[in-house]
Amino acid sequence: MKYAVGDGILEIPATQYELSLCEMASTGLSLLPNGWTSTFTELVDRLREVDHPCRANVRFDAFTVQLGELHMEPRFPDPVVHGIIRKFSKKLASTCTRCGRPGQQRRWGLTRLPLCATCFGL
Repeated sequence: MKYAVGDGILEIPATQYELSLCEMASTGLSLLPNGWTSTFTELVDRLREVDHPCRANVRFDAFTVQLGELHMEPRFPDPVVHGIIRKFSKKLASTCTRCGRPGQQRRWGLTRLPLCATCFGL
């Protein structure tokens, strides 16, 4: 397992076969930027709402944060799960990674990160 957060890449591979929501939440919250924690918690809560054996099996092969964008790979295809992931990925792509306010993609060193004007100016 490698966590290269400084390079703008955060990769959390699945443990053995798949990553459950609890594993994803605990690992993701400890490694995600501070500005994304509340939105990521909302994402996990929404996925928990649809995670039911009769409805959808919400498991992930892995998820990555690369160049300020969240990429999640569900193990089983489901249009509702994909919709939730797409909605929150777009939201995170325009949320400042430092403070959580609305932001936009900005060049930060050799990488791009979503930052608000205040945090970008610091």
